[in-house]
Amino acid sequence: MCWGGAKVSGPILTNGGLILLGGWATGYAWAVGGGVEYRATDSMAIRTVADYLRTAFYDSSLVVRGQSNLRTTATLVYYFGKQSRRWR
Repeated sequence: MCWGGAKVSGPILTNGGLILLGGWATGYAWAVGGGVEYRATDSMAIRTVADYLRTAFYDSSLVVRGQSNLRTTATLVYYFGKQSRRWR
């Protein structure tokens, strides 16, 4: 489990949308997840990871709104040097 801060940025419309300004907001964030690695050969593996990410920011009406996201990745891993299949 990880916790920390998050930052979101984007355009802000003012005066009924006539003026466009840039803005940002910060808030607390946390994530929890895990992963699996499958060794396909002595030097290559496939790694998959899934995380649940939770953030909360003020919206335009100054109410804190939560946002939940599922983040997944799949990676091909190459190990340099001679690898042994023996567990250490």
